[in-house]
Amino acid sequence: MPAHRSSPRVVRSTSRRAWRAARAPLTALALTTVLTGGAVPPEATVEDAQPEPAPSTWSVAPASAEGPDGRPRFEYVVEPGHRYDDHVAVRNVGTEPLQLEVYAADAASGEIDAFTVLAADEPSREVGTWVDLPSQQVEVPPRDVVLIPFSMTIPVDVEPGDYAGGVVAVMHTDGAGDAAGIDVQTRVGTRVYVRVAGPVEPALSVETVTATYAHAVNPARPGHGVVGYTVVNTGNVRLDAVPVASVSAPFEVWDGSAEGPGTVDLFPGMAVSGSVELPVAALGPMSVEVVVEPTSSAGQQITVDPAAGRTTLWAVPWSGLVALALVLLVVGSAVQARRRVRRLNADAPAPRS
Repeated sequence: MPAHRSSPRVVRSTSRRAWRAARAPLTALALTTVLTGGAVPPEATVEDAQPEPAPSTWSVAPASAEGPDGRPRFEYVVEPGHRYDDHVAVRNVGTEPLQLEVYAADAASGEIDAFTVLAADEPSREVGTWVDLPSQQVEVPPRDVVLIPFSMTIPVDVEPGDYAGGVVAVMHTDGAGDAAGIDVQTRVGTRVYVRVAGPVEPALSVETVTATYAHAVNPARPGHGVVGYTVVNTGNVRLDAVPVASVSAPFEVWDGSAEGPGTVDLFPGMAVSGSVELPVAALGPMSVEVVVEPTSSAGQQITVDPAAGRTTLWAVPWSGLVALALVLLVVGSAVQARRRVRRLNADAPAPRS
């Protein structure tokens, strides 16, 4: 397992029954006096502003029975039907005790570079159901660590491949201001990666390729293109991949390409969306292609056929057409004026000799 340490990731999300939001800072009440010609009565005083409470801060990390052990995440290679025991550490680095809800859940699809898990009230089907925590309510004293033992039992009939989830500690607070009466949840967690032994079948697909074009003010310069795409892991192992978007004009009179942000740890069945920006010449219907090439899985280099998706982008040279229309208008006006002068000269009486 990797020996380096990574900081826990704070995740905020919205479930069906609770609105997740950042804690609204408390503000001091100000007393406003409306002057109506009389003096302010002496008993009208302004209370001292109350200091804001210290922020609650906690972390969640893999641990042994003795304490946090430096693993950046839980990562297992398992066999179907086996049970695995482990520990998770919840550390309170604040000065007040914390009441936290601790649960395990499956990972969810999201944007590039984002790792999220399902909310506690959203049903899990895999890792979230395999992990068994002894209690979901934990009190963590100030400046202290609570170690929670747990077990993970792998189903006998589970398919080979990679699975992802997380162990999350949630703090529930009452909303303030516009969020009054709403359950505000702040979640901190650590990842759980599980690889079930068996045949490896890596594969990707590219779906929903889109393209937009914004013309340049200067008709002699290329416009601005944005190519969007969605990458889906259709295999059974997690993959890192690099997307490249290319745009070409009819008859290949012009082409351009750009590399997009890499996809890291895309797990089977998950999808991630991204976009690539690149200059595009305004030459009418342009062919757009996004090619995503898998590069590695769990840190190991692999050789997998790239996946591709295509669409068409209409890059109309509006600036050039406007400039051309203006030129034609000027030329047409000049021709008409010249014809009018000739007509007037032809209709004028001949000079008397």
